[in-house]
Amino acid sequence: MYEPVQGEAGTYVPDDGFLKGVYDLTRKYNCLLITDEVQAGLGRTGHLRAADHDLMQYGLKPDIICLGKALSGGMTPASGIVADRELMDCFAPGD
Repeated sequence: MYEPVQGEAGTYVPDDGFLKGVYDLTRKYNCLLITDEVQAGLGRTGHLRAADHDLMQYGLKPDIICLGKALSGGMTPASGIVADRELMDCFAPGD
């Protein structure tokens, strides 16, 4: 689990290829790639997902995306996750 763009106490953008390296490690060790897009997701960086700045050029995507803040336009506290059906079927409402 990682933040593709860290936004606390400044803005920290990873070097090109860093997220691809993280993706490769998750495949090597058979674990999920989960991106925390709570602060930087939903177009705030110029792409729908902040991770797309690096991953899209390789045709890759995270397994799970955590969203918040921008999900409700900042008006109501809201959060959620986005994933393929195979993963979403592992969760029940309220998990």
